[in-house]
Amino acid sequence: MNFIVLLLAIMGQLLFSNSYAQTASNTYSKPLDTGDSAWTWVNEIQSSRPNYYKAKALFDAYWGGVVPKKGGGYKAFKRWEFRVINRLDDSGYVVWDQGIINEFLSLLGDGSATATSGLPNTGKSVSGAAPNGGSPVQPVVNCGTQGRWEAVGPVKHPWNQTSQPTGIGRINGIAFHPTDSNTFFALAPQGGVWKTSDYGKTWSHFWNAPNSSGFLTLGASAMVLSHKNPDTLYIGTGDCDAGDAPGYGVIYSPNGGKTFALRNTGMGNVTVGRIIMHPKNSGYLLAATSGGVFRSLNSGSTWTRTSPNTSKYHDLVFHPTNSNIVYTASNGYFYRSTDGGASFVQITVGLPTTGMQRGQIAVTAADKAKVYFLIAANSKFYGFRKCLEINQCGCEF
Repeated sequence: MNFIVLLLAIMGQLLFSNSYAQTASNTYSKPLDTGDSAWTWVNEIQSSRPNYYKAKALFDAYWGGVVPKKGGGYKAFKRWEFRVINRLDDSGYVVWDQGIINEFLSLLGDGSATATSGLPNTGKSVSGAAPNGGSPVQPVVNCGTQGRWEAVGPVKHPWNQTSQPTGIGRINGIAFHPTDSNTFFALAPQGGVWKTSDYGKTWSHFWNAPNSSGFLTLGASAMVLSHKNPDTLYIGTGDCDAGDAPGYGVIYSPNGGKTFALRNTGMGNVTVGRIIMHPKNSGYLLAATSGGVFRSLNSGSTWTRTSPNTSKYHDLVFHPTNSNIVYTASNGYFYRSTDGGASFVQITVGLPTTGMQRGQIAVTAADKAKVYFLIAANSKFYGFRKCLEINQCGCEF
């Protein structure tokens, strides 16, 4: 029950998928590829190598010069444009300065006051909003259709790097400690990673970016902790939903967040929306990114793309009892692997094959034969599908 409720809750994030608008003084000279979806401009913004002028032209073609109503994504584009407008090459492609991530990681690892002031062991904790003081509470009865949610923070407003009013903002993901239920992490698309060790009573920031220093934080959308050594962390950088922060692939910490290193060889500067770890081999990682699905067999030291294309992939899930089977989703289309993520094949039986925008996947060990797939199209709920894995021979929805 809980996993279905969680999946439905993701709909709010699904329907966020962004729109963009603003004037441009240049045009994209190549013919526009509108494909089978009116949302190709969103895909362009969220691609691993976006072109500003192409995205703008696609947006204008979709909206026809009409400023969208609130919730259509106008402000999301303005934020993205603010970041990229001075980072374009002669052809309009966004080029992020690699020196930023290198400086960021070197500062986090050199023990300087600026770099370590926000780390878990030294950073200032901030009170959360847990009404029960951070203590886990078991529900008396099963959750109803609306679920049972309580705010647990963080309540400290991070620096948002723009002229817009500061607020708590979005959370792109949550990561859990493999053995300690009181420890989990909140991943902010611009505000980085926040950690609680007392079930949300207090929170610490992995790194700090006070407004006075001008030091930029990193966006985070994915994270996994090693089940062999929970102090080994893998964090997927970038904003996988709105493109509000650039992606630099995966960063790695061997010591619980005291120091970090970049591990994106073979992957490059992609936004990482999901990282999963093989349940029996902590060095075996899979990552869903803005440039495809990548696999690492050496704890992230090197990566190889295993998806059939370089599209943006949103979700990635192991079968609950058979790690040879892996499911992933790209732009609302469903893919399945039977070799542990070394290759993927699109599943089309019972599913739409055109016009989709995004999909999210859920499985449960309580009913291992079923896979649930939530689909959005045109920034609206499209459908909720169920797949049956019969004798591990295939998946039909």
